[in-house]
This record gives sequence, C-alpha cells and structure tokens, in this order.
Amino acid sequence: NVKNLRLSSLTLKDPVNFSVTLDTVSYFTIDNILFDFNEGNPYQSNMDGIHVNGNCHHGHIEKLFGTCYDDTVALNAQEGSGGPISDITVSGIYTDNAYSAVRLLSASEACSIKNIHITDIHGTFYHFCIAFMKFYDTGKRGVMENITIDHVYGGKADRALVKFPSVFKYRNFPFIDIQSGLSVKNLTISDVHRCEYINPVPTVSIDANTTLENLTIHNVTSENHTGEQELQNFVNNGTIVNSESG
Repeated sequence: NVKNLRLSSLTLKDPVNFSVTLDTVSYFTIDNILFDFNEGNPYQSNMDGIHVNGNCHHGHIEKLFGTCYDDTVALNAQEGSGGPISDITVSGIYTDNAYSAVRLLSASEACSIKNIHITDIHGTFYHFCIAFMKFYDTGKRGVMENITIDHVYGGKADRALVKFPSVFKYRNFPFIDIQSGLSVKNLTISDVHRCEYINPVPTVSIDANTTLENLTIHNVTSENHTGEQELQNFVNNGTIVNSESG
C-alpha cells in the first residue's frame, strides 16, 4: 500500500531474482535505471528488471538500460496480491540480447490490465519483444483493455546461454506475441520497425482462442536479412471484431 514512490538513477547489479518488485503501489515513477547483470545466479532466468504485480496503478516506468534475462518490464496482474493493473506508461527501453521488453499477464477479469502505453522500445530479444499472455490455468480468460504500443525498433536475438540451453526454442516466438486465452479490447499497434537477422517469425501474431475487439495496426515494417522465406508482418489465428490497418 505504497503511494508516491520514486526510484531514480540507480544501477541494479547482479540480482539472484527480480531487480525490483512492486505490489499494491500507486502513483509511482521508476526512471533512469541501469541493469548490470552477470551471467546468471546460477541460471539466466527469473532475472526480471521491473516486475509489477497486481493492484498497481498510475505509474511511469521510463529510461531503462541494460540486459535482463527475463522480462525487462513485467505487468503481471495475476501475481503477488493478485488484482488489476491500470494506467501505466512504459517509455524508453534500450537493450541488446535481452529476454524481452514487456510482458502483460492476466488470467481473469479480476486481474485485468487496462490503460497501458508502451513506447520507445529499442533492442534485440531472444524470447519476444512484447507479449500478451494468460499463463495460469484459472478456467477464465485474461482481460486486457486500452493498450497502445508504438515506436518500437528491434529484432530477434541469438544469445547463446550456456547454462540455459532452452533459449534456442525461444527464438521461435513472434516479435509481438498475443497468446491464447485472452479477451483484448482496444489495441493499437503503430510505428513498429523490425530489422531481422535471426529468425523470420511473424512480427505480430494472434493465437487461437483469443478475441480482439477493436484492433488497429498502422505503419508496421520489416526488413528480412535472414536469407529465408518471407517474413510475415501479421498472422491471425484468433477472432477479430472490428479492425483497421494501414
């Protein structure tokens, strides 16, 4: 139950697990953070940067630098106290060979994620850049609403993790991955520019058993330098109700 928290101008060095965990925190700012991680304690996994659990609202997460071996930012509403996450801006992630930029996780309406803006993302990622997921088997659908993603620049990474060899299967995840079991309303993806040298997986992919209502995709481009088959910018196996592209 913390309000008006600011973490600023810190170097976070060699965590065993998450660098920062927030739970039931409102009106917060996290900015100008450098992640200086070693090669794993003892594995390169669960080494998140900023891990936001349920019941967090009205936050700004800005200017994050360095490589994390799990999500650079995780908005995991189902975890910790478990509850909604809302009104969060993530702006400015700068990284190379990282696990991911941002994960959004909801597995029920009670743990919804709403009013999120993800912008100004730069880097290469060996799992995904941004993912929407349910993950937990709750028997319910994850709920996400009013999500905006824009100004994303990057591609997949091919980091060889000596103590975490399953990294190679991670290369097969899409760049922006909207997974199964979700109800997503009002999603806008724009100004995404991908330069791909590793794996021509789709830039934006929607899994089966997920419904999107009001989807806008605008100005998504890709360069395929893999020497393999054509790279698809958009693959849909879910259900879309009202969409606009350009």
